[in-house]
Amino acid sequence: MRIVELPHSELERLTEINREEQIREAYEIKDGKLEVQLVDWDVPDWPMDGPDDFSWRGNFERWEPILEAGGVILVALDEKTLVGFAILRPQLTKDMAQLVELHVSDGYRGKGIGTMLIQETFRLAEEGGAKDMYVSSIPTKHTVDFYMKHGFKLAEEVHPELYELEPEDIHMVKPLGGR
Repeated sequence: MRIVELPHSELERLTEINREEQIREAYEIKDGKLEVQLVDWDVPDWPMDGPDDFSWRGNFERWEPILEAGGVILVALDEKTLVGFAILRPQLTKDMAQLVELHVSDGYRGKGIGTMLIQETFRLAEEGGAKDMYVSSIPTKHTVDFYMKHGFKLAEEVHPELYELEPEDIHMVKPLGGR
């Protein structure tokens, strides 16, 4: 398994992953604490076209300004097969980077690929001078637990624009650089 930077011109290669997932537990924040809720969500793969955030095309439109402003696409390759990706915004604020997206293909989850991708985003963010990493996570228990395992904690102060875009997400911050 290799983690490499994908040229922005190859953004459409991200469609090679399969993000299908069945979700049975999700978090909700109540009184400043995470509470598990039972859910029954069957998440399909994104179609090429459709409503803004629920299609590849809509995501590309949302990600392109981030990439044009210095964002980085990291991909996990199993031989030549693209099996995961992460998008890093090196400078969300003066001292904070943002993990914009992190996805691993169905069938490849639970094999350390997400960990390899996230560790590379941490390295690049620190190299770029970030002191913290921000993530606005889908509220699924598995995903939030993954981020917490990697040092993220509930954000004491949410980023107002990101919160407005994704108020049901779980907003978290991780100190970088061994802090």
